[in-house]
Amino acid sequence: MDQLESIVEERTRELAAANEKVTSVIECITDGFFILNNKWEFTYVNKYQYFPQRKTAKDVLGKNIWNVFPSEIDTVMYKEFHRAMSERTTVHFEFLSTADEYWHEVIAYPYDDGICCIFKNITEKKKYEQELKRLSNIDLIGQMAAGISHEIRNPMTTVLGFLQLLKEENTYEKHNKYFYLMIEELNRANSIITEFLSMGNTRKLDLQMLDLNSIIRDIIPLIKIDTYNQNKYIQVDTNDIPELLLNRNEIRQLLMNLYRNGLEAMNTGKVLTISTYKEGQNCVVLAVRDQGKGIRPEVLEKLGTPFYTTKDNGTGLGLGVCYAIAARHNAKIEIQTGSEGTTFFVKFNYENNKK
Repeated sequence: MDQLESIVEERTRELAAANEKVTSVIECITDGFFILNNKWEFTYVNKYQYFPQRKTAKDVLGKNIWNVFPSEIDTVMYKEFHRAMSERTTVHFEFLSTADEYWHEVIAYPYDDGICCIFKNITEKKKYEQELKRLSNIDLIGQMAAGISHEIRNPMTTVLGFLQLLKEENTYEKHNKYFYLMIEELNRANSIITEFLSMGNTRKLDLQMLDLNSIIRDIIPLIKIDTYNQNKYIQVDTNDIPELLLNRNEIRQLLMNLYRNGLEAMNTGKVLTISTYKEGQNCVVLAVRDQGKGIRPEVLEKLGTPFYTTKDNGTGLGLGVCYAIAARHNAKIEIQTGSEGTTFFVKFNYENNKK
C-alpha cells in the first residue's frame, strides 16, 4: 500500500512538473493565447493576450467570450471559431476586429473539449501592404504617363499655338471669349499631365541638404493670402530639426497640395497648423493639421489612389503626387483623422538622408 501511495505521489509530482513546464512554454509565447471550453468560457489566458476595452485576464476568465464581446457575433472570428469547435479542425484566418479595429491573424485548434486560440496583431503589416499597393499603383501610372504624355502634348501644343494666333486676328475678335476658354482648358489639361508625370518614381531627383523649415517659411506668404481670402487662419510651429536631402521644388509642391487640401476641408474661422519636429533618433516629421470634419473610413482607404476625388472639380491627383514625392524622398505619409480634424504626417527617415 505504501509503495502504491509512493508511486501515486511520484506520478503526481511528475504531472505537476510537466504541467508547470507546459504553462511556462505557453507563457513564453509572445503572441496572444487563450483557451475556451465547449461552453465558450475562457479557461486560460496568457500574459500577452490583448483584450479591447482595457479588459484583463481576470475580467474574462470563466466568462463566455460572446457575452464579453457581443460585437464579434456573426463576424469571421465567430464563424471560424464555431467551425473549429464543431468540426474539431484547425482554422487559420485574418480578420478586422469590430471591438478595437485592429487586424489579427488567428489560429484556432481543438484541445480537449474546447479550442486553443493564438492571436497575432498584424495591423502594421496590413498598413505596410496597403502602402506598397498604393505606391505600386502610383508608380505604374507614372510610368504610363511618361510613355504617353509626349504624344498627347505635341498635338495639344499645336492646337494651343493656332488658337493663340487666331485670337490675335481682328477678323475673329468676336470669338475671343471662346478662344480664351479653349486656351484656358488646354492649359488646365497640360497642368494635369504635369501632375500625372510627377507621380512616376523612376525619374532622378536633384537632392540637396536643405532646411525644411526654410522651405516652409518661403511659402508662408502664399498660404497667408489663401487663408485671408477664405477667412481662415494659419499657425506655424517649427522646431529645430536637422537638414535633410530634399528637392526644393518637390517639397514645395507637397506642402502646397497638403495645405490646400487642409483649407478646403475647413469652414471659415478655422485654423490650419503646419509643424515640424524630431521623432525618436532618426525621424523628422512634417505635420499639416486641419480643423475639418475628418475623413470617412471608406474615403480614407482610397486616399492617394490616382483619379479618386471627393471634390466636384478635382482631378484626384493631388494626394497621389504627395505620396509619390514622399516615396522619392524615402519618406512615408501617415494620416490621423477624427471629428475634430485631420493631420497628415510626412515622416522623413533622417538616417536615409545623411550623405
